[in-house]
Amino acid sequence: MKKITLTMCVCGICLTVMIGCQSKETDIPSVEIVETLGEQGTDDSSENDALPEMKDEAEKENSGENESEEKSFTDLSKEEVPDAEINTSQFTDEMYGDVMEIISAEKTVIVSRLDVDGDVLISPVEGSEELVSVYFTNDAQFILETGKADGSDVNRQEADFSSIQAGDSLKLKGMENTIGTEFLATEVEIIRVID
Repeated sequence: MKKITLTMCVCGICLTVMIGCQSKETDIPSVEIVETLGEQGTDDSSENDALPEMKDEAEKENSGENESEEKSFTDLSKEEVPDAEINTSQFTDEMYGDVMEIISAEKTVIVSRLDVDGDVLISPVEGSEELVSVYFTNDAQFILETGKADGSDVNRQEADFSSIQAGDSLKLKGMENTIGTEFLATEVEIIRVID
């Protein structure tokens, strides 16, 4: 009887883990083949001439001298957001959050993530806030929307990073990192309730 009970418990735990892991999707980045090399054993002089150049490039990459090197997501969190064109098709994530802290020197905002249920924003229970660091691209678009709590006197105007105040709610469009602690925004709607 103990073996049957133990077997049933183990099966129940495995089933619970499988159901929990099944709902989680992971994005696997595509890999682009940049260069293919010929067979190693050939004595072609053009291939041998190319080997020192490839070694130099590998050394530059290892030492950080390669200018075309892509920056990781967290490198974008500082002043290193590239001026080059950003592929905006990757910036499709949306997030809502209440502004908790503004770090003007780094052009960063710390927000408490809000859940969305239809047209209603749901604040988390105090003490269980999920804090997210929000960074902005150099060409991020800001809109300030002010209005009364009952939905009247709504006014929309262009804004910038300096328009954000503690207590504002933000509707963000951009790209979230895989663990959900950082968000790189390309479009920002600042929502401010006035009296």
